[in-house]
Amino acid sequence: MKKIIRILNMERGFTLIEVIISLAIFSILSLSLMGIMINFSAQTGKTQRQITTLENARIVLEFMIDETRRAEGIQIDNLSGRQILALEMNGLPGIDISAPNPDVVFEFDSSEKKVYYNGVVLSDNIESINFVPSSIVDADGKIHPDLDINKDDLIDESLKIEIKALIPQDDHIKSDVDYTITGEISIRYKKILTN
Repeated sequence: MKKIIRILNMERGFTLIEVIISLAIFSILSLSLMGIMINFSAQTGKTQRQITTLENARIVLEFMIDETRRAEGIQIDNLSGRQILALEMNGLPGIDISAPNPDVVFEFDSSEKKVYYNGVVLSDNIESINFVPSSIVDADGKIHPDLDINKDDLIDESLKIEIKALIPQDDHIKSDVDYTITGEISIRYKKILTN
């Protein structure tokens, strides 16, 4: 017991060398931990951008499918880099988005990589939108014969919509990343609109 009391009474401090070594070890551990936290933060940001981009593309696809289901008539056009899906909702001839019960126009601008819904931006970072079939009517304005197999003036195929979303490269993503989602809807009893 006397030995323990004697050891406790010896008040000895740290030497300068011990303090410097302790600070060096603490600094190395702190820098390592900070590097891990920065990397984790960058990965979290990348993952969040991927989730947001893919979710926006899914919303566009589901919205197009829902609106197409409600539509009475349908028209698909590809005009100089713009994919257009026009839907007649009010039964009146022609597409009119300013009517009390407005028709619907989805427009994809390939140069801006944006999808518009009646002129309002619905989503961006969209690389492409493809419709299969890409055209419903032939040059004469009649249902394309390949789509009307039964010759009953009704389309026998479904409309397939493929949306390719893009996450552009940045400091954390070294190359562009594309995600493709697809949907399908029957347009058998829809009125086919022409330009």
